[in-house]
Amino acid sequence: TGLCASTVSIPIEITARPRGSLNGNVDICPGQCGNISFALSGGSGTYNLNLQINVGPFNFPFTVPGAMIGGGMQICYNGTNPLPSFILPNTLIIPLNAPSGTFTLTLLSMTDQGGGNCANGIIENATMTVTLSQRPDAFNATLEVCDEDNDGTGTFNLNDANNDITGGSPGTTVTYYQNSGLTMLIANPCLL
Repeated sequence: TGLCASTVSIPIEITARPRGSLNGNVDICPGQCGNISFALSGGSGTYNLNLQINVGPFNFPFTVPGAMIGGGMQICYNGTNPLPSFILPNTLIIPLNAPSGTFTLTLLSMTDQGGGNCANGIIENATMTVTLSQRPDAFNATLEVCDEDNDGTGTFNLNDANNDITGGSPGTTVTYYQNSGLTMLIANPCLL
């Protein structure tokens, strides 16, 4: 009161809300897995993420606990159970009975595990696509070549077998590998 005043310091803390996005799209065949990454920032650096995947008749909500900045998740199309499942710490299993097609994975919400008034995150890019593809039918093919100089070798153009392998299916790509582990690509199948 009056002309005399007291000064008091009050510390003010401004805390940014955590932010989250999904990055990447996944295109997988039965038996395969793909990876996505989370773009997470702010807060303590550890979050609980609430997601949902819509795959055919399945609307499967799940939580990724303890997601960290720079982290991600694996999506596998190899489940033997009839419904999707989530295996800690970061693997979503889609059942093999799920239909092929393009589906949506949605980041519904995120919460900073550090708590506080600003624990609820801001979702920036909430969706990504998950494409479940079926392996095309592949058929056996035979190539034959004459040994012109009797040295026990011949030159093949593997592309000559493409139509037999695909059964003439349009839009199907054939890729050749030197090994059954599919790690040694034959870059030029015309010169074998």
